[in-house]
Amino acid sequence: MKYLTLVISAIILSGCVSGRSLMDQNIALTDDMSQETEAYFQKNGKEATIEAGKEAVRSLLKDPNSAEFSDMSIEGFRTGRLVCGVVNAKNSFGGYVGRKPFAASPSIARIYEDHGYEFINASANFAITQVCRK
Repeated sequence: MKYLTLVISAIILSGCVSGRSLMDQNIALTDDMSQETEAYFQKNGKEATIEAGKEAVRSLLKDPNSAEFSDMSIEGFRTGRLVCGVVNAKNSFGGYVGRKPFAASPSIARIYEDHGYEFINASANFAITQVCRK
């Protein structure tokens, strides 16, 4: 039993160790998102870029047709840009969940999630809190 507990603990802990921290991974994702958005912006302009960002957000929602967007902007990050804003949409029970900030590129969106721990929130929501300042 002691051996089994030790083996299970080792397996669980090995999953926690990676070459990059959660913050580093989210910064890299934000960088990738901003490069994609920059290329899209250069080709299609501001309004089309914002609409593409909204579509990426809608793809994450339970009821995409209920999405209400506000505070839309395009913000710079390093050598790229991100679509920033706030969304409110219905959940599976049909009720609106409340305004949530987001950051998006034309193909990826991150909606703010409260994980209950400040250090996790800071890294998991990096694009939203640091780039969009929401």
